[in-house]
Amino acid sequence: MRDERRLSVSDVTATVPADWLPFQTTEEVPVFDAVFGQERAVRAIEFALGMNAPGYNLFASGPDGFGKSTIVETFLRRRASSAAPPLDWVFVHNFDDPDRPQAISLAPGQGHTFATDVRHAVEAARREIIAAFDSDSYARMRQDLADRLERERSEILEGLQREAQQLGFALN
Repeated sequence: MRDERRLSVSDVTATVPADWLPFQTTEEVPVFDAVFGQERAVRAIEFALGMNAPGYNLFASGPDGFGKSTIVETFLRRRASSAAPPLDWVFVHNFDDPDRPQAISLAPGQGHTFATDVRHAVEAARREIIAAFDSDSYARMRQDLADRLERERSEILEGLQREAQQLGFALN
């Protein structure tokens, strides 16, 4: 026969006096971001984060819902908080070799400013070009060029007609 002993809720409930706790509410308790039972994973992540060269990646495998992404993100955030901010990189058109854009590094946070400045410059150039083609001076220059070309065409045709007449031909 079995020796049974029934336990009450108070027998299995541990209580801790409030004055033992160094906080008033659990909102004051810092988030615990250690990884239990995953020493190899921690070493692998730390090793991967130590590879400061292009071409290296970190692959985390394990069951779905295990927190792989959260663990890696925690390590990345910790590393990023103590590292200098990275440079901003922008790519611009390379007029010498259009198939190979030119990379430019800028101080952290300046990439957005650069992109905004370029956009404003393009908009201003577009407005100025439209205004230039709508101006009176452009219209005069265009008319002067058209008049000159018409004079040159007339002179060429007159010369051609004279030569044709000398050879006994007529141009119509």
